Amino acid sequence: NIVKGELERLRDEKQVELAAAGPSGVECDRSMPARATWRGSLHPVTIVIDEIAAIFRELGFTIALGPEAESEWYNFTALNFPADHPAMELHDTLYLEGGGLLRTHTSPVQVRTLQKYAPQVRILAPGNAYRRDCSQSTHAPRVAQIQGLTV
Repeated sequence: NIVKGELERLRDEKQVELAAAGPSGVECDRSMPARATWRGSLHPVTIVIDEIAAIFRELGFTIALGPEAESEWYNFTALNFPADHPAMELHDTLYLEGGGLLRTHTSPVQVRTLQKYAPQVRILAPGNAYRRDCSQSTHAPRVAQIQGLTV
């Protein structure tokens, strides 16, 4: 009871001190439960790609990923693009300083996989591809792409 009395006295002193300091402008009901923290959610495109990947995994495919910054060789030459192909022009491809580019499709992942593994190969290559398009309702410079390869 002595401790209880001391705690009540300290509480009362603090309440008088806070009242003398003036209103804080914000009323707070400390008996209310705290708000749940919002953790976000997955984008609908991500959900669809994950569903497609799950279906192909059940069929024996492996998910293969590769770099988004590529060389011209992996993005064009290894895929037999002719040297004068329009996709290689500056108006279609986002070139980087130092000679690289942002991949225009996920096919370079297939090339890298075939270099690394002998057939039989069954891969699904989801990822972002970049095109030099103006952002508008029907076009975006970055698109999600998914490709499959079986050899």
